[in-house]
Amino acid sequence: MEIPVKSGRLTAVISSQGGELLSLRDEAGREFLWQGDQRWWGRRAPNLFPYVGRCTNGQYTLNGQSYSLDIHGFVRTAELTGERLSDNACAFTLTDSPETRVRFPFAFLYQVTFTAREDTLTVAYQVENRSEQTMYFGLGAHPGFQVPLAEGERFEDYSLTFSAPCAPRRVLFSADGYRTGETADYPLEDSRRIPLTHPLFDNEAIVLSGTSGTVRLGSAAHGVTVDYREFPLVGFWHPPHSEAPFVCIEPWRSLPARQGVVEDFARQEGLVALPAGETWRISYSITLS
Repeated sequence: MEIPVKSGRLTAVISSQGGELLSLRDEAGREFLWQGDQRWWGRRAPNLFPYVGRCTNGQYTLNGQSYSLDIHGFVRTAELTGERLSDNACAFTLTDSPETRVRFPFAFLYQVTFTAREDTLTVAYQVENRSEQTMYFGLGAHPGFQVPLAEGERFEDYSLTFSAPCAPRRVLFSADGYRTGETADYPLEDSRRIPLTHPLFDNEAIVLSGTSGTVRLGSAAHGVTVDYREFPLVGFWHPPHSEAPFVCIEPWRSLPARQGVVEDFARQEGLVALPAGETWRISYSITLS
């Protein structure tokens, strides 16, 4: 199932598979979202739940039990129940099942809602813990945006520009995508800007903390602004050692496993610890320009 949502200035289309955004066009019909290409990356904007990134050996533990979990969790490949709320909003829901409980031993409700207003699409997540114990999880988003957006522009005409000066720290990763446990300063041009080049992404994702919470990916003429102020981390990614014509801007609430460590979810730093019976919410937005 695919559900479109519209405002006066944008149209988005969302799939019930993973609640994944498939298209994001402005009023002139320009497509801003990466459209998927197996040469580089076949996805468009997967949602990441109940984990962000990789578990060491695809495993984690909880209460002395071992569980298997694929990279970025299972929501991105699950079929969700879709509901049109209005012309400008829709929601997609997943609840636990015998299949999910084998990998994630909790009763839960996960919902992602898309709302279009003017030139902004807001993506809001809600997680309910329907278990009788504290639930531990991570959550993130992985939307890709086309670069460049117009004929005659080059990848190098674009930059990532934060809304205010900041001094971020980069979370360091091993070559195979695990945390090393270390961070490093990540200097910005004029304390705000990351000029784009393809080799910028050759050493895994650029995952930063301590940013302004809002970033624009664009040229002088075209771009998208992602407001992720509710998320403590943001990642920038495109396939390493490639000239892929897109960049992902990824709001993250948590981090992958440490290199060589099979994490205990009850102890892993940064995971959400949601008490029994409670509900947790977080959101980000994309504005076209």
